Amino acid sequence: MSIEQQFKKGSMDMILLSLVNRRKTYGYEILQTLKTSSNLFKNIKEGTIYPVLYRLEDDGLIINNMEIVNGRKKKTYTITELGRSTLNDLIEFWRVYKLEIDKCLGDYNE
Repeated sequence: MSIEQQFKKGSMDMILLSLVNRRKTYGYEILQTLKTSSNLFKNIKEGTIYPVLYRLEDDGLIINNMEIVNGRKKKTYTITELGRSTLNDLIEFWRVYKLEIDKCLGDYNE
């Protein structure tokens, strides 16, 4: 696994929780949002996000409901209070982590 893939994998919980926190959503919509919102995820595959969504659900961070969306039955995801609290913790960790990495890098220029 490349270093870039490791960083993406390490941040996926935070990213998916953030997307589900914005509004009730479903897997394909999450996938399309990632593909269009960042060049970093333009080639992301379903096999990357669904295992994470299932794990977040197993951990009680999100819940799913079967609903009719655009005339089709879809599994929609909603964040739980535990999920929101976990998201806040992850974002705080990320901000501190980024600051510390920036300190280590200093004024690095290629």
